[in-house]
Amino acid sequence: MVAEAPEISVHFGRFRVAEIVLNERALAQFDDGPRPEAVGLLADARVKAICWNGTSTGWLGFDTDRALSAAIERRTGVAASSSVLSLADAFRRTRVGVERYGLGHPVQR
Repeated sequence: MVAEAPEISVHFGRFRVAEIVLNERALAQFDDGPRPEAVGLLADARVKAICWNGTSTGWLGFDTDRALSAAIERRTGVAASSSVLSLADAFRRTRVGVERYGLGHPVQR
């Protein structure tokens, strides 16, 4: 996506997600325990933006990503958003008439 933009560099971080189900143990993976360390390491690279690319918004809701983005900004001082929030924003900005869309993500049973 950025191959034709040599002024942009892309950095990745990750935290462990071992199980995707709707139970207390699995949902605890998304608590603020491991995420601050992951975003802190990205901020160390002096990035200008951090974009969370998890699909957890698909079952936890947009407010979860808004709160996560705000927490990342408070912790790092770096502008933050998520891929799902950015997608929804792109739908609004392009005015293509998208009112609902489906988001697929893996589920373990």
